[in-house]
Amino acid sequence: MNLKIDDYLNKVQLDNKKLILIGLICVIVIYIDYSFVLGPQVSAVNSARNKIKKISADLNAFEQESSGEPSLNGADRSGVLKKELIAQDELPRLLEEISQAANKNNVRIMQIAPVKEAKQASAAGPKAMIIKLELISRYHDLGSFVNDLENSSKFLMLTGLKIKREPADTTKENVSLELKTYANK
Repeated sequence: MNLKIDDYLNKVQLDNKKLILIGLICVIVIYIDYSFVLGPQVSAVNSARNKIKKISADLNAFEQESSGEPSLNGADRSGVLKKELIAQDELPRLLEEISQAANKNNVRIMQIAPVKEAKQASAAGPKAMIIKLELISRYHDLGSFVNDLENSSKFLMLTGLKIKREPADTTKENVSLELKTYANK
């Protein structure tokens, strides 16, 4: 009978060692899983959450800034100076400024034609005017020219742009450009 108890105790000790070994293996697997799988996933989710918060804040700020009626004169709420409108009798001066910007950027103006816009929302407000330009230019010079027009103190909005390769010189482009401005009476 003594043998049976010793056999039983040996089996119990062996089972305890197996349980401890199984428990230790489980702890190691959990540690490896957290360190190499779950940990990076949690940090990626936190990073994405922070980016979403930043984008949401930027979107809310944009919606607040653009919710009001934009003004063409003066400064807006953020202190950025807005573009000024020209008077109708200042149109030749504006065309001269466009010509100077073209010369500065090596853009050749083939034709420039101001056209009054046919439909007006209200007769009391500023009149919309379209300025059509036919140009020959290199691609990067055209970009500099458009940038100068955008940075002008006068209100000019690019409403149309068509670019075709110049058949005689492959480094130059034929460009049809349409600008919109508003003129006070």
